[in-house]
Amino acid sequence: MKRENPDVDGATTPLPSLLNAAPAQAPRPVRSPATPRSAAGAPGHGAGPSAAARRAGIRVDRVVSELRRGRPVKLAAGSEHVLVAAVETMLPSAWAFLAGEGGELNVTLTAERAQASGWYEAPAVALLADATPVALPPETAAVAGIDTDAPAPVLPISLRLPTGFDPAHLADLAGLGSHAPDGSGAGASWTGNDDRPGQRDAGHWAELLAAQNGSPAGRTTPAMRAALELARLARLVPAIVTLSLPAASAGGGAQERRAPDAEDPEYLAVSAADVQAYPQDRASSLLRVSEAPVPLAGHEDSRFVLFRETVADLEHVAIIIGKPDPAAPVLVRLHSSCLTGDLFASLRCDCGDQLRGAIDRLGDGGGILLYLAQEGRGIGLANKLRAYARQDAGLDTIDADRYLGFRGDERNFAVAVQMLKSLGVARIRLLTNNPSKIAALRQAGLDVVERLPIGGHINRHNERYIRTKRDRAGHLIDVSSLPAERQAG
Repeated sequence: MKRENPDVDGATTPLPSLLNAAPAQAPRPVRSPATPRSAAGAPGHGAGPSAAARRAGIRVDRVVSELRRGRPVKLAAGSEHVLVAAVETMLPSAWAFLAGEGGELNVTLTAERAQASGWYEAPAVALLADATPVALPPETAAVAGIDTDAPAPVLPISLRLPTGFDPAHLADLAGLGSHAPDGSGAGASWTGNDDRPGQRDAGHWAELLAAQNGSPAGRTTPAMRAALELARLARLVPAIVTLSLPAASAGGGAQERRAPDAEDPEYLAVSAADVQAYPQDRASSLLRVSEAPVPLAGHEDSRFVLFRETVADLEHVAIIIGKPDPAAPVLVRLHSSCLTGDLFASLRCDCGDQLRGAIDRLGDGGGILLYLAQEGRGIGLANKLRAYARQDAGLDTIDADRYLGFRGDERNFAVAVQMLKSLGVARIRLLTNNPSKIAALRQAGLDVVERLPIGGHINRHNERYIRTKRDRAGHLIDVSSLPAERQAG
């Protein structure tokens, strides 16, 4: 099939098979370990990750799964070895095992959590002179939700847990808000914002601060930093407990130490280098799995192409609408999934409006929408709902994420780049208000020739959210131009 190319008078340009697969065409084969990557539908874009990178990615994926299930894992960074458990999911048996080993136990919090909850206001958490924070570029600081007009710590902190520390209080440290500020225990429900240690010096918080024998910021080790990233990858609140392992028990691998779970008696192990390389490993492992025509209301000439990350449990969809012309820059929208907005038309955001508006605009001349599994700017649905609760208590969308320990935006668009390359798209017109998306695509070698704004309706539930994206995250939004949506009540 051919379509008229509006940029060349009288010319017609056939679409490549990647964008114009006939309905009867068989889906591209699923790549098995014995199948070359070119057979998976990504010729000309590299041979995929090496065998070593695949193994490293699998190790990280398995360790992430263990953390989500509450079991400790082993992490190595050079000569340093630690056992790691996620505060959010740690099983009672895991805590009993870690606390009973007699080694040094620490809880590590992200810089965002430490700053948002006021831990840097406590005297025992003062930064050491040799741990001076590194200044962030203004645009990066804006995305991270850091105020560049005031000194802001950008280092995680690690607090030594004293003998006999009650693990029920770890939830408070992590920002999960399941305990009262007076330490009244697990039966209390508390949703206030003022959980600063300075407000809770009586009782267990004073004991915890007194147990610190140095700067918590200066004590955070490479292994602890890597462990925080593992929690982020697991879409868990990034707060972790670590037990330092002596060299005698760390040298021979995970099988030398027995896990507290009798059904799974060996710890899974990973290295800090594996964790650091994981985001790019995910993108390079992307596999084009299946595709089919999916007529949409008002845009019947649409096709869905599913991509799967083979080292992570995530799938993404490219929605090809109409017949985009590869000879001209292709209109593209990167849309991160939003269950509440996209499916249920939540009034708390503008995601659903942007999704449906983008589909309509792509239908005018053809284009591609990448539907990316990055719920809640990458923090996952559970944490997005937690952040909503913090917003209801007074925080904006960025500070609510930072309260839980996350950066202002946890998304990674390397997967989107690989999807576009697989579809044969190199020059694009991008539907976005977010300069970070433009920067990410250009840095990866794609030619973003034009930015087109996209908007939704503004209402009393999402107005603060939209203004925060503009004022703090640098989104290019003319709020006054957005149509108002009247709501009852």
